[in-house]
Amino acid sequence: DDMRGEIDKLCSRFGLDGELNHRLQKVMARRIISFKDDMRGLSDSLESARHPPGLCSAKIREMEESTGAGGGFGTNGGGGGFGGGGFSG
Repeated sequence: DDMRGEIDKLCSRFGLDGELNHRLQKVMARRIISFKDDMRGLSDSLESARHPPGLCSAKIREMEESTGAGGGFGTNGGGGGFGGGGFSG
């Protein structure tokens, strides 16, 4: 489906492995309403990351912890979003 294709494309673009792809598929399946915003924000964050797989793993963890709590990761939700902040290892 469309969601799976977008996630596959993102994983391919940033060199994310099968495990990250699976985790991303799983968490995004529960975030259908904010999917587009989440993917845009994640892509923007990974674009400037020094280590995209590590950052993606951290972002997935954030989403796993916030899913069900009403926190949004897109442009119009609470919870900080993907757009800024820093994982500056």
